[in-house]
Amino acid sequence: MVVTVNRELARAGGISAVCLLIYVLSWSDSISLVDAGLFQLICQDNGIAHPPGYPLATLLCHPFMSLPLPGTLPGNLFSAAFSSATLVVFFLLARSLALEPLWALLATFSLGLALAFWSQSIIIEVYTLNTFLYALAFLGTIRYLEGGRDCWLIIAVLAFAFGLSNHWPLILLSAFAFLPLLIARFKRVRAVFMRPGFLASLILCLLAGLSPYLLILMKPAGVTSMIGDINDLQDFWRLVSRQTYGDSVFEQANNNFGYLWWLPFTSINQLGHLAFFLVPLGVIHSFKHLRLRFAASLVLLWLSNVTLLPLITNYPFDQSMQAHYSTWILLAIFPCAIWLALGLRMLLSQFPSVRVFGVAAVILAIAAQNFSRLGAQDTIWVDRYYRMLFDSLKEDAVLFVAGDAQTGPSAYLRFVERVRTDVEVRHQHNILFANRLVQPDLPESIQKEAVKRFVDHTPRPVYSISGLGYTSTDFGIYHELSDMAGFGFMPALDAFMTQLIPALKANAIREPFIRLWLHSIVYDYARVVVGHSFLVDELDDYAKARLHMISGTLQGKIWTLHHLLRRDHDIDSEKLISLIESGEIHVLGDPVDTGAGAFLRLAGEAYQERLNDPGKAADYFSRARTFDVRDETCRYLEVSPRQDLLKPLDC
Repeated sequence: MVVTVNRELARAGGISAVCLLIYVLSWSDSISLVDAGLFQLICQDNGIAHPPGYPLATLLCHPFMSLPLPGTLPGNLFSAAFSSATLVVFFLLARSLALEPLWALLATFSLGLALAFWSQSIIIEVYTLNTFLYALAFLGTIRYLEGGRDCWLIIAVLAFAFGLSNHWPLILLSAFAFLPLLIARFKRVRAVFMRPGFLASLILCLLAGLSPYLLILMKPAGVTSMIGDINDLQDFWRLVSRQTYGDSVFEQANNNFGYLWWLPFTSINQLGHLAFFLVPLGVIHSFKHLRLRFAASLVLLWLSNVTLLPLITNYPFDQSMQAHYSTWILLAIFPCAIWLALGLRMLLSQFPSVRVFGVAAVILAIAAQNFSRLGAQDTIWVDRYYRMLFDSLKEDAVLFVAGDAQTGPSAYLRFVERVRTDVEVRHQHNILFANRLVQPDLPESIQKEAVKRFVDHTPRPVYSISGLGYTSTDFGIYHELSDMAGFGFMPALDAFMTQLIPALKANAIREPFIRLWLHSIVYDYARVVVGHSFLVDELDDYAKARLHMISGTLQGKIWTLHHLLRRDHDIDSEKLISLIESGEIHVLGDPVDTGAGAFLRLAGEAYQERLNDPGKAADYFSRARTFDVRDETCRYLEVSPRQDLLKPLDC
């Protein structure tokens, strides 16, 4: 028995070690977007993360930040360590489901090399800790219910409770997978309640697993915190229950059901093209090869993540949120990986001599395809851009940031890497940083007044990436508050764009969050370049070069069309149509959410008000609606003389 256990652990450890090496070789030491920079700062300062707080992740990642590794690697190692631990547990789980060693190996490698799992293993995040705890709870439950010792149930309860201290929404959502196991072994479950001492020990384990939440209440005032100080139980509940999010999981869904077809497709696509053939075969084979309760449990785990998750959340169906959802459904990859292994097992059942070759070929195919989609080194664009931003600020400046894409990288560079320590970084909405002017839960009017008082009284140069609504010089990369409005240019930003724009055209940037963000900063750059060209009578050679470069982008065409339509004099109809047609090529070839809708609305306006073609105008506005996140097109049409299109477009 001991020899068998040691052999199983050795196999699992070998797979885990290989995947850990792959993660280490593919990670980047520069900062990424979304929550990476925020967690780097939270983990270093032992602060309070965004709702629901992630107290367990903070407790565990804080020691990693003291490791003598450069850049983001200490934080990245936190995720890689728990992804590797997940694979050890997952292999044992696959074996407990009655998969033979070869097929358990394939399932485990498939999970480890799945696109979303791989991407979350090389940046600091909470999701690989989540997969480890859930896999451990699942394994412990199966081992106990199938006749194992009491310690397995203790492990399962502890892991589940600690999972609730990490990411309780995803853990609770995936708990439906336990139902077939518990129902099938109802007598054994009932027996637990007949043993008061054992039941009491399980309750203590549950409380111990939830105890990290007490750490939030013990944080001192002024700590780095996404929602400000936790002063009482009401503040604590707002954090843990996610009430500070307008898109709380408790709210009514927004009736956008695009995710109900997209998420199942995406969960399978995490394992590459072969998965679309092997996974359905595996689902069928699971009901023949596995016990019925195991097969049903896998189906429920998958369904709860790819159908229930979008039904109980309130997020728009756009490219940005699609990228988010693809990381939230890591637990849905568990059954997909097992189904893929079972599908290949079924396919090769009559060819035992080629099984090893087939398994190796599938693993290599998944690795090769997903590495090409990973975009692990795309973080260098984020690092270069924000270092350039900090380098360009005047001495002793104040920089206001807003939104994850601005806050995370700025927080990481300023407070973790200690770049430009003379610069004071503040959040426009008073979240995260300890130098908040007021509590972030106060009404927006009070927050704006606090920012205004600060800006009016500080003698320091003030910058804002998004703009604070004051007179400023717009550099595209930020707004510098000044007495006169206008546009400013930075040679370093021009040089950055000469490299970025060709890279975007060549589709060389794969990481979805970074790719979308880079398109948005080109949009900001185009605003300045095109806006300046419409203000001056004659452009110098540098301005002509900038304009020529940006005119070939969709963002440049958006701002050109915007300014043309707002000029008083007549517009050459042929040139206007040519501009719209050239922009349409971009929309059809690379429909970036934030650009395509804006361009199509402007094209509709052009045909409605300048080209006198209501039919084409309606067509463009209708197409623009497909890119809406919050009814932008309908709000656009509320302005006269476009109101007659509101009813035909169901606004």
